[in-house]
Amino acid sequence: LELFTHSALAEWAQGNTERMTKSIDEVFNNAKSFDDKLRAAEIKLDYEGMTGTNLFEANAFGFHVLEQLGVNLPSSPENEVIVQELLDTKQRLSGLSKSSLKS
Repeated sequence: LELFTHSALAEWAQGNTERMTKSIDEVFNNAKSFDDKLRAAEIKLDYEGMTGTNLFEANAFGFHVLEQLGVNLPSSPENEVIVQELLDTKQRLSGLSKSSLKS
């Protein structure tokens, strides 16, 4: 499984996304546990996030991964929750420079 995971990274780096996908599929099809799939899932999410080809599917997959990790997010959060989270984030980011956020 580790070999297929490394193969997926190498294929992606070379622009061979079809082979990358096949390597990731091998990991998903042969893994015994979610932990065995985690690095391959990260590669898949990175790729899909960077290409933006199918954001709906990528988001659904990302939420599935988060659920497997024990993070449960509401599918339709209430507006009050969204506003509160945005305010909390703004407060945490206040005083930070753009350069410090990039690192």
